[in-house]
Amino acid sequence: MPLNIDIQQILLHMFNFVLLFGISYFLLYNPVKKFMDDRKKYYEDMDAEAKENLKQAEELKASYEAKISGSDAEIEKRHDEIISEAYKRRDAMLEHAHKEADEIVDKAKKEGDYARKKSVENAKAEIEAYVTRAAEKIVSGEDPYESFAESPKSEES
Repeated sequence: MPLNIDIQQILLHMFNFVLLFGISYFLLYNPVKKFMDDRKKYYEDMDAEAKENLKQAEELKASYEAKISGSDAEIEKRHDEIISEAYKRRDAMLEHAHKEADEIVDKAKKEGDYARKKSVENAKAEIEAYVTRAAEKIVSGEDPYESFAESPKSEES
């Protein structure tokens, strides 16, 4: 053997290499490849699920924005209704207050008229009483002016 090369050793090493490669392929490569494929599929599924969730979230956001814009109009409408109701109540209260004020003024006028008539009647009665006393004094012969001046003093006591 020239150069100390043994064909049998080379073939044995080649056989060992092929055997090692075959065993490694079945024991290492296939499980690692299967693990990598499963992992790739898992992340692709997660990505698809995330995209689906994002799409649903965007649809939900759009529907909420539509509801919010609709509720803004509804809130504005309700606000206007409340304001108009408040104005109606205010007007009703003012009208009621005016009616009460008119009734109070009418009652005061009636009481004032009644008090004035009563005062006039009392004054007439006093005048009649003075005139009657003065006439009696004149008829009886007394001085009517003297007793007339003293009559308020006697009435006070």
